[in-house]
Amino acid sequence: MIEMEDQVHKSFKFASYIIFAAILVDVIIGVIQSRQDANFELSVGMETSLMFMTLGYFAFIGKHWVKWVALFVTVLSIFPLLSTPAPEINITSPYTLQLFSGFLKITAVILLFLGPKEIKK
Repeated sequence: MIEMEDQVHKSFKFASYIIFAAILVDVIIGVIQSRQDANFELSVGMETSLMFMTLGYFAFIGKHWVKWVALFVTVLSIFPLLSTPAPEINITSPYTLQLFSGFLKITAVILLFLGPKEIKK
């Protein structure tokens, strides 16, 4: 008997680990921003992290539809970075960590799309 875990393609597993790493970076960003800006809502960051954690779980168990959802939410999460003024992006800025988190998410989406096509049963 083959367990479900053995049937999941390794690119899906690796993508899920990258998504989980991006979540950790996002939580760190939330903590930094909540200390720097009293108006920052930490709950929004936690909700976003929970959403990505759910996507990471579905990638871990090999659900093929997750690549489309991950692509959609990753693209949406990058839009706030496009409106960031260039002087605010420096090595000590949370925006630099957000760029790194975005890079991790895009890498995970690419790995999900490099996995095998869904086989209809």
